[in-house]
Amino acid sequence: MRGAGVILVADDDDDVRDVVVGQLREAGYAVLSAATGDEALALADAAPDLLIADLVMPPSGGMELAERLRARLPGLAVLHISGYAPRPDFNSDATAVLLSKPFRPDDLLSHVEWLLAWTCRP
Repeated sequence: MRGAGVILVADDDDDVRDVVVGQLREAGYAVLSAATGDEALALADAAPDLLIADLVMPPSGGMELAERLRARLPGLAVLHISGYAPRPDFNSDATAVLLSKPFRPDDLLSHVEWLLAWTCRP
């Protein structure tokens, strides 16, 4: 499934976001990029298949962003990325998982492929 799907990347760190977006585009995915949760919400009309969001992103963070996007896009797959230890309130399931920074490109792509395979919308 590599390269099939629209991915929205939201990370307030420009360098991290640029690297992730570049890796995904190189793998053939259509990628939308946002530096804030508000920017990501404004891109929701593009109906992404997957959200990749920094777990700790001011002002509200990736968990709140995912919740708000899922209200508009039920079934949206979510890959949280974070350089911090998982928060106690983080719940991982088949449609929302955590990938710790730093990560290798192959790890990112395998998580993306797995999530898209689990949650492909018709």
